[in-house]
Amino acid sequence: MALDNLISISFTAEELNKLDQALQTLETVLSGKTINLTPEERQQYGSIAEQNKLFVNKVKTYMEQYPQYVPNFLDKAEFDKDYLGREQVE
Repeated sequence: MALDNLISISFTAEELNKLDQALQTLETVLSGKTINLTPEERQQYGSIAEQNKLFVNKVKTYMEQYPQYVPNFLDKAEFDKDYLGREQVE
């Protein structure tokens, strides 16, 4: 069996209008909540891969179980805010 033409798609004008409206809504909601990183900043900060997510989840669990061991240089409130934001976006 050949795997030719797996994706054949076309949109009506109405569908394109709905897509444009949805994208505009996303841009409005995200405005002021996101920043654009330069390629150098992307390299510097990296991203959270699936294995790292497991590590971050374990760290969060430990910080909640043993708050006395959370280092002073770590802003726990900001960590929790970032963690919740990541969960909401996924």
